[in-house]
Amino acid sequence: MKTKNILFLLIIIIITISAFFVYGAFAYKIDYSSCIKCDGKEYLHLYRYFLGKESFSTIRFPFYQRVLVPWLASIIPFDDPVACFRSINLFFTVVAVASLFYLWKKLALSNYLIGIALFWFLFHRLGIVREYESDPVTVDLPVFFLQTVFMIIIWHRQWKWLWLLGPLATLQKESFLPLLLVLFSVFVGYYYIVGKEESYKKDRRDIFLAFIISLIVKIIVDQLLPAVDDTRNSFYTLGINSLLFLIEPLKLVRWIVALCMGYGCFLFLASLNMKKNFKFDFFQLTLLGFSFTYFFFGLIAGGDTTRILMLGFPFIMTYCLLIIKNENRWLIGLSFLLYIPVMRLISNGRYPMMWRHNKPAPEHYYWFINYAELDVVTPWAIYFLFCYILVFYLSSWFNQKEKI
Repeated sequence: MKTKNILFLLIIIIITISAFFVYGAFAYKIDYSSCIKCDGKEYLHLYRYFLGKESFSTIRFPFYQRVLVPWLASIIPFDDPVACFRSINLFFTVVAVASLFYLWKKLALSNYLIGIALFWFLFHRLGIVREYESDPVTVDLPVFFLQTVFMIIIWHRQWKWLWLLGPLATLQKESFLPLLLVLFSVFVGYYYIVGKEESYKKDRRDIFLAFIISLIVKIIVDQLLPAVDDTRNSFYTLGINSLLFLIEPLKLVRWIVALCMGYGCFLFLASLNMKKNFKFDFFQLTLLGFSFTYFFFGLIAGGDTTRILMLGFPFIMTYCLLIIKNENRWLIGLSFLLYIPVMRLISNGRYPMMWRHNKPAPEHYYWFINYAELDVVTPWAIYFLFCYILVFYLSSWFNQKEKI
């Protein structure tokens, strides 16, 4: 890596650490003892189970499956459990940003584009730093790092590393298993169309083994852990949420608005450049498959749609950047400015009462689109439609100017 890139990365890491502590100092902190529906309350139960202080049986689905981060927190020698989780959050925030920088440089993206994307990632209200400062007892942050490492392995085609990454990522969050299946499906489908390489059978076997090893490890760990009272599973969750979608089709509108909130101008510019810059190669098709997987998760995997969609940031943003990497810098910059309001740069935390009710208080509806009334969702939809039209005309104008 060139010296200027190393210096740029060091600056980014310093900004990352600074943002972590500055936003952490001002963010509202959840009282998990009174927060009945907080995910963090379940992770604290897991944490205390590993310390030998609590029973395992009362932990709700799907949280009892996500053992890696609570176990790591339990071996950190701090008395305050929140401090243990925040230590893990800080580490994985830094390595996620660094690994994304490494991947994006491997993909020949400019520092200008990387800088804008990482600014969005760090300072967006639902990005890697600010979303988790008010709710620090979480297992989400390692997702960004592990998914980026996943892409690096795919880029270098070092499939056997998936035998290690797969089980770790699955114990961290069960959603990694579908990603391995998507990878296997894209691999088989792609090489069926373009023709098989000499290493096809070996590579196919290694990818499939990664899925089998991950699944076996998950089953073994589940069997070693005590039984739980909550007998639900992932198919139950997807089925119920699919049924709710059929009952309320307007969830699709909320999902579209949530997607725009999560990725803004990057998504719009990518859609405008897709026809021109789409490449039928294995890496891009795999990214596209992973992105649509997270689009699907955002639609029916849970209520806080934007947060779920943002968990796919390494895949979705990387694909968007590959599509727009040759776009005019002024167009990217101007489009980005349109979405500054979405980031809510000086908002210091979630509305503190939202966890004490079944749905958030009105002050927070703007950020939990799936719960908001339509008279809140509609203005956002109109704003994003206006932005899309403006970006479309800006793109046409810049393209015509370049042809002259």
